[in-house]
Amino acid sequence: MRKRWLAAALLALLATGLLAGWLLNRLERVPVSVREAPHAEARRNPYLALERLTAGMGGKLTRQSDARVLDHPPAGSTLFLDRRRAHLLPPERLRRLLAWVEAGGHLIAVAEAPQLADPLLDSVGVGRRTERAEDLRRRPASIAVLPPGGGRPLQVAASWQVLTTGERQPVWSAGEGDQGAQMLQFRIGQGWLTVASELDQQLGNRQIGELDHAEFYWTLISRNQGASPPQVLLLSRLQMPTLFEWIAENARAAAVATLLLLLLWLWRIVPRFGSLQPEAAPTRRELREH
Repeated sequence: MRKRWLAAALLALLATGLLAGWLLNRLERVPVSVREAPHAEARRNPYLALERLTAGMGGKLTRQSDARVLDHPPAGSTLFLDRRRAHLLPPERLRRLLAWVEAGGHLIAVAEAPQLADPLLDSVGVGRRTERAEDLRRRPASIAVLPPGGGRPLQVAASWQVLTTGERQPVWSAGEGDQGAQMLQFRIGQGWLTVASELDQQLGNRQIGELDHAEFYWTLISRNQGASPPQVLLLSRLQMPTLFEWIAENARAAAVATLLLLLLWLWRIVPRFGSLQPEAAPTRRELREH
């Protein structure tokens, strides 16, 4: 009986070894990508993956939020302008920005939502409208885009917003036909103006690794770059400096002098407290003393 159990155990051990050897020869170890929750840096910067992609490809991407950069954009670079900019583009600043484009700059602008004002798109006659619900249900998940200078059509996520043109016609567009235009490129002087409906989403941390978004971005910024490697200035979450920031930057000496004068004036008029003084005797007797 004992010999039977020993033989059975040996056979089981032999079968296990043969099975393990067969699995080692048949199975292959492959890496698996697992999506993790965004870390603190990615939550603060929605274009963190875009910055790392640009650096990995040999380019340079600088992110700014000061709207005054629009007054004098750097020459020989690509300017990527995010949404929520209408109140920061008065006529004079818009004129200087378009003059920079005419001088050879490349401006990539994300179209504002149709219900919001967009002076930049209005200046080139680009309109915006939202697709109807039934049209959105029939719309494919992606569209084929052949960017200028690209070698093959690229797949880009479809947008819910459609761009329309006026008298000025683009030299290149994407998503025409029944789907409507989603990207337009205009020749302005010696430079280029590219308008896209949802490029901020396609190049954000969540979608830049999907479809051909990364390749489309690199093809777009590499076409008309005067500098090599490409230089990109990303203007996102634009805002003007506060009053205290403006004073600290432009009138620091005057502010310090005013503060010192204020302190001296307060030192002069504020009463100073010391030990109690004895009450002086009245010069004449009071009625209550009689």
